[in-house]
Amino acid sequence: MSLEYKNNLLEKQESGPGRKKKRIYYFLAIVGILSSLISIIILSKYYIMFGG
Repeated sequence: MSLEYKNNLLEKQESGPGRKKKRIYYFLAIVGILSSLISIIILSKYYIMFGG
């Protein structure tokens, strides 16, 4: 089952305002993941700089 197929099914199930809300949730999730990745990278750089 491909992701595109799943997304199409979800879009068919929800019509109207529900989809916009879902897009916001996806956006927030992506932002959260990116910010946590950035903080992990920064922390690991500090650990390397200060000798663990």
